[in-house]
Amino acid sequence: MMKQWLIQIEQWLFGESKNQQKPDLKCSDDPDPARRRLFRQAAIGAVSVTGTAGLAKSVVDAVPEPDLKQKYQRDAAQGETELRQREYVVMTNQEKEAMLQSFINNYNNKT
Repeated sequence: MMKQWLIQIEQWLFGESKNQQKPDLKCSDDPDPARRRLFRQAAIGAVSVTGTAGLAKSVVDAVPEPDLKQKYQRDAAQGETELRQREYVVMTNQEKEAMLQSFINNYNNKT
């Protein structure tokens, strides 16, 4: 019924002559293979995108996470051993006076 209205409105708007061949309403009710192909392609595309996203998630989840606590402890242990290996050297009085004098001389430059 809706198609008949659309045909009549189209004839009224565009002034089609009655000699032109009218589409058969029974044939137009059949499913269009082009529309089916479009829906099939859309469904295949949606399935492929979903499958790719699932595969990417499984690959990302399969990567082992590093143990940060163990890395922190290893780094701290290396730092401690390096500090223990250093030797404490006492500054001489001459080195102390030279350092103090450099502080005094540079104080005026930092205004």
